[in-house]
Amino acid sequence: MAKEWIAIDWDNTLFDTPNNRPMEGARDALSDLHERGHRVLIHSANRKEWIVKCCDEWDIRYDGIWDQPGKPAYVACFIDDRAIQFRGNWSDSVKEVLRFVADRPSS
Repeated sequence: MAKEWIAIDWDNTLFDTPNNRPMEGARDALSDLHERGHRVLIHSANRKEWIVKCCDEWDIRYDGIWDQPGKPAYVACFIDDRAIQFRGNWSDSVKEVLRFVADRPSS
């Protein structure tokens, strides 16, 4: 019986987009989640067809691709390379955000 849906960002979380290959350990991590009964939902603003092609080419297991506006409400958690978890204290969250953006290179 499947447990929870886990949403995972595509770009630079599951897939190293600049180098056109999966992030190190991503395939094994998704296999591990599946073996534990979870379902994986890839979350991306990229074209669904391109993600499917990459997943097929690199044997990346997934159960769905979210290509709709907004975030799916039914997932247990999101894994993303740019996520800041809100823990109920806005003052702490703002400090964490400011540290995060200070460490990022300017675009």
